[in-house]
Amino acid sequence: MSTQGFVYEMQPTDDGDVVSWAQLRKGCVAPATDMERQFGLTVPLSDTVTKVMRFCASIDPTLSTVADVSGHMLFPNVHVTITGGDFTVETEKVFAGGANRQSIFNYRVWIFVKAKHRETAERLRQSFNMGLPRPFGG
Repeated sequence: MSTQGFVYEMQPTDDGDVVSWAQLRKGCVAPATDMERQFGLTVPLSDTVTKVMRFCASIDPTLSTVADVSGHMLFPNVHVTITGGDFTVETEKVFAGGANRQSIFNYRVWIFVKAKHRETAERLRQSFNMGLPRPFGG
């Protein structure tokens, strides 16, 4: 059985879910509590990452999600790995600029997909093509 895969490089258009900074640092993607929201201890995932997580959950609701964070709270690089029964999707939010007003939203999300079956890879590709902005170079 061969592995099927593809890669996207996306520029997000908006923020997605607001997640807990403390939980993200522990490797969990969890909604922010009211107290965390009140004190600003949150990190917005991009709309691209949020949509990818939802697409994957629609294919395999038993999936696991793990986050790896580098950088600091204002400009974190967030790597999310989503593992389903026969696929793995990795998303990585990478900032492309320094800390100034013009570069705050200057980042990309890379999406790496590996699936054991061609049908699963094609379902993910179709979901991404229908629900995400057009990928760079694609």
